[in-house]
Amino acid sequence: MTVNPQTFVDFIEVTGTVSADIATTVSAEESGAIETFVKDKGDWVQKDGLVIRLKSKVLEAKFEEAKASYLLSKATFERQANLYKDNVISEQKYLEHKYSYEMNKARYENLKARFEKTQIKSPISGVIDMKMAEVGEFVQPGTSLFSIVKTDIVKIKAGIPERYIQDVEKGSTAHITFDILPDEQFEGKVTFVGPSINKSSRTFPIEIELGNKHRLLKPEMFANIRIKKVQLDSAVVIQRDALIETEAGKFVFVARGNIALKRDVRIGASYNNQILIKEGLNPNDQLIVVGHRDLVDGERIAIHE
Repeated sequence: MTVNPQTFVDFIEVTGTVSADIATTVSAEESGAIETFVKDKGDWVQKDGLVIRLKSKVLEAKFEEAKASYLLSKATFERQANLYKDNVISEQKYLEHKYSYEMNKARYENLKARFEKTQIKSPISGVIDMKMAEVGEFVQPGTSLFSIVKTDIVKIKAGIPERYIQDVEKGSTAHITFDILPDEQFEGKVTFVGPSINKSSRTFPIEIELGNKHRLLKPEMFANIRIKKVQLDSAVVIQRDALIETEAGKFVFVARGNIALKRDVRIGASYNNQILIKEGLNPNDQLIVVGHRDLVDGERIAIHE
């Protein structure tokens, strides 16, 4: 074969696992009995979407009482403010109504905020992964209610051997496939490169962000990752079978007319049965790829097409 310069790409290949972009547990902030689950395990929930309703008769009664007091004091204050403006009542009487109104308003707003917390909403858009309580159960503040995972974007977590860490940086492109999705290929960017090595595995942790609009990717799935290490646009590349390796070194045979010439070579990276030749071969050399293992330097040859 004629040696022609070509593009050579060397990849780092590692395996990783899928994890949710965000996974969080939602807990109760008020006490009460679970009245209903609006969303169930496995359901998709939008951010701020209602998931659970709590029933707290004591809190509801306090809220209604505070609301009535607030509305009454508001109406009274507005009337007294008009009278004060017309100099009908004293400033002290006006201030008494003003402070009463502000106190009732603060109490109402406080209980309103607490009452709204009996309507438990999701802090993120995602899928309910686990329920930790059931309808009818009485819960206290801090009780874990459900966990939710955000999977429209996922992270692929992997480890890069220390000998390759200089070739990977934030923003590096990663090509990813999954054995259980043989017809799907994904491309993402490295979003995190760990600053320290894992002492047991001698790898640096990395994370790759992937879009998962159709939610094909599930947490804990195994991923096959390829990250471009180097790309040469005009390189001398040969098939591995053309290379002869002995204790004395590595070499190939080229044809010059009807003579076989031995060429010592220095190799570089290899990928997918291709080897980069750094020294020893030049463009347009006639590389012998069949029958070369039985040759000696300077031997006459006959080339059969």
